[in-house]
Amino acid sequence: MKGNERKAASIPHAEYEILRVLKSEVDLSELKERMTKIQVKNERDKKRQVTLNRRFDKAAENLWVVFDNMMEIRRKKLPESHPRYEASE
Repeated sequence: MKGNERKAASIPHAEYEILRVLKSEVDLSELKERMTKIQVKNERDKKRQVTLNRRFDKAAENLWVVFDNMMEIRRKKLPESHPRYEASE
């Protein structure tokens, strides 16, 4: 995209770009560390650690699917000059 093509041509265009940046540039590793780190003292704690990690990973995966769906809906409303524009059928 060049010049004015980078400007928000519409609300859906701005929403699409916000979602794209959230999905591609936000690093969740610090949050995951805070939400899943426990002191492992025994076998029960090890199992809990696995559960906490699996829970966080599944939550992130679920949100990526939601973001993908939201982006797909907005793709048809992007400016025609946008590289990811997809014409409505």
